[in-house]
Amino acid sequence: MFWLPKRRDGRCDKCRTDGIYIKGDFSPRFSNLALEQTQKFGEMWRCQNCETRWFVTSNRQWAYRIGPEFTPLVAHWNETALELTLPCLTAATGIGGVRNDWEETVILPCAVTTKNGERFEKAILRVTKTPPYRWYPVEKVRWAWEIAELEDSRFALPLQVRRASHEKREEAMGFAPTDVRSNDGRSFTLGNASDFFEHEGVTGPHIQLAPRPRKRNMVPFAETQAWFWVDWSDELVEKITTSAEM
Repeated sequence: MFWLPKRRDGRCDKCRTDGIYIKGDFSPRFSNLALEQTQKFGEMWRCQNCETRWFVTSNRQWAYRIGPEFTPLVAHWNETALELTLPCLTAATGIGGVRNDWEETVILPCAVTTKNGERFEKAILRVTKTPPYRWYPVEKVRWAWEIAELEDSRFALPLQVRRASHEKREEAMGFAPTDVRSNDGRSFTLGNASDFFEHEGVTGPHIQLAPRPRKRNMVPFAETQAWFWVDWSDELVEKITTSAEM
C-alpha cells in the first residue's frame, strides 16, 4: 500500500470528494478502501490511508463520504427499525410520494407533530435505503419513531406538480425549471425539485402545472424544516406512490 498525502482536514487525496457515481465497482478509483460493515441496506467502507468512512448504496451505484458529524446518525439509522404506525401510513398513502429509483428513495411532504410536541408544517418523509449524509443538516435529521401525528401540509404542492419538478432534467448547472401557475392565474417557476410552495400569498395546494411563460418569475426555494427517515420496503413504497393517484 502506497502513502498518500493528507489534507488539512485529515482526508487523503483519494477521499477529497463527497460522493461519486461508481457504476457498480469503485475498486479502480478507491483501491484504498476496505469493507468495514454490512448495513441494513448497503455497506460501510473505510479508507486505509485516512480512516474516512464511505457508504456504498445497496444498488452499488453511489458511494457517499460520511463526515464525522454524521457517524452517530448513521449508527442509529443502521441499528433502528424506522417504521410508520398504521395511522401515519394511512395519512402518507393519501398524500402520495415521489419515487426515485436512482437514489432508492421516496420523498413525501407532510406536516408532523412529534411525540415531544414539536410541530413541523414543512416536513419530509424520506423513505429510503440510504442513511443521513452531507446533504442534510444534522439538526434537521429526525426519525420515524418520533412521529406522533402525520397530516397533509398546507404548503405541499400537488403530487402532479411535485413529480414533474423532481423528474425535470437540468437545463443548466443546478437549474431544472418547472413552470406553474396559481389558481388566480399568476405564473411562477420552480428552479429545482420542489415539494412546498409559499410565495406572494400563494401556497402549494393552489398551484398547478402551466406552459412556459414569456418571462419567468423565479420562486425562492421553500425550505424543509425537518427530514424524517423511514426504512424502505417494497410494500410501503408501492402504497405511498400509487394509492394517492387512484
